Amino acid sequence: MITLQLVRDEQARTVCRITQEGGPLAERLVDLRIVARVELRDSQGIPEEQVLHSRRLRLAPGSQDVPLPQQTASYDYHGQEIAVRLTLRLTDDKGKVLAEARLRDAETALLAPRPKLAECPRELMHPKDEYSLLANLRALPAAIGMSVAAAGVALYVVAALNLAVGAHDQFVAEPQLTAMDRFNLKLAGRTDELARVRVAPILYARGRRGTPLLSAVQFSLYTALLASLILHRHLSRYGDFHLYLFLPPLRPGTRIAARRLVRGRSHVDLFDVTARVVAGNVECWRRKPGSGQKVERKIRTPVRAVKLYEFNLPCVPAGSSIGDFLQGDVDFTPMFRALYPALMVTTDSGLDLVWQVQLLHPEFVDKALPGPTSNLRFADFLED
Repeated sequence: MITLQLVRDEQARTVCRITQEGGPLAERLVDLRIVARVELRDSQGIPEEQVLHSRRLRLAPGSQDVPLPQQTASYDYHGQEIAVRLTLRLTDDKGKVLAEARLRDAETALLAPRPKLAECPRELMHPKDEYSLLANLRALPAAIGMSVAAAGVALYVVAALNLAVGAHDQFVAEPQLTAMDRFNLKLAGRTDELARVRVAPILYARGRRGTPLLSAVQFSLYTALLASLILHRHLSRYGDFHLYLFLPPLRPGTRIAARRLVRGRSHVDLFDVTARVVAGNVECWRRKPGSGQKVERKIRTPVRAVKLYEFNLPCVPAGSSIGDFLQGDVDFTPMFRALYPALMVTTDSGLDLVWQVQLLHPEFVDKALPGPTSNLRFADFLED
């Protein structure tokens, strides 16, 4: 029997005490690993794991202490939809698990508890975008506006016509006679019925593949969704806004003048624009196909969020640099005190940390400019 225990040695280092009892015992090569595993509360969620640290050693009878890394930039996380657990795992040279134990220690926990936040993370990170389609089209250059409007209208017309075709094929079209039907009509002497021209389906024939009307509804929904995506993507072209490329590394105490954070110009006059800087934690996981979904889904749910800056711009004239109208500094310190550092086990699963500049307009499509996070340090989120 093999057991793993987390203890402190004489130098106060964190070590894993491996105890092998019973016999006959023999020395062998094993791997001691620290594994981060994403566990899902949704039964359709796909669990993921990643090896954070691995050390090969020779397992001897009795007890032996193996030093662990002082900091793996990881921690136990228990959230709304996911949990990230750190585990000590001992495997043999063939990958067979010999022993496991939860990694619970001061080194695996954030020293400062995260405060309870009052604001709704979904509303802060993804504010409801209410905009006027006509106002956005008028704000676009004439050639682009006409092209976008024509493409969107054409797709919506196709979706509507497709629904009409589906209704026709469902309720008006008649099934074509089979060889057996023709034989039975001949025996019954019903020559008129045999010679009558049947109303053929336009596109959706009845059969094993489904109901014509439902098939038409499905295709029309996809077409309408494509039209919406095309419109939404091009409607935001009323202005070109970007973050500055060379921002200083974000640390506790970092303050950046708002005018030095965002740049760009609008093609039309902007009235009553709200500029915000927000940061948040996002739980990321993958969901298996099922419940009407035919493909795997990648889910990103904001679970914590904090507002770092907000400023209202009564008017930004067309062609003016938006940064010239922003006042005050953006203080990034609350991000380090209110949020957790990123804990991504894989590229699609774990806890992410994001921040963005939002430009919110009452009539035009809102803009969200994501900020860089690659220069954030795990240690800056710990208690001073």
